Amino acid sequence: MAYQQQIDRYLAADIATRSKEWLVPLLYEHLVKHLRRMELAIERKDSALQASAAAKASDILYELLGTLNVEAAPQIARPLASLYAFLVAELLRIGRSRDASALRRVIAICADLQGAWTQAAEQVAPRQAAQARAMA
Repeated sequence: MAYQQQIDRYLAADIATRSKEWLVPLLYEHLVKHLRRMELAIERKDSALQASAAAKASDILYELLGTLNVEAAPQIARPLASLYAFLVAELLRIGRSRDASALRRVIAICADLQGAWTQAAEQVAPRQAAQARAMA
């Protein structure tokens, strides 16, 4: 089995076993990972890796945008929608300019959001309890 197929199977299993509260933190985890890959690619002047990482990060941002429920929580969803749109636009700009300092700002924003969503998920569905249920 090819390495990428193994990764895909692992990710599918990870998603299938996570509670719904932990799916958004998982998306942020992968978003930050791809942004850091993009940063590395800029440093190495690896255009192919940069484009791939930027595309994956953008896909995740669009997925996050698609999960927003404006009707249920407009006071949260609208600002997040604006932020996601800004981040996608920044990734496009950074892709052209290779501005590593701007990318680091984007990474910091996304890492902060990842931390906030992880805290929220931990309060609603503590990870230890979720892991114990998965093992049973």
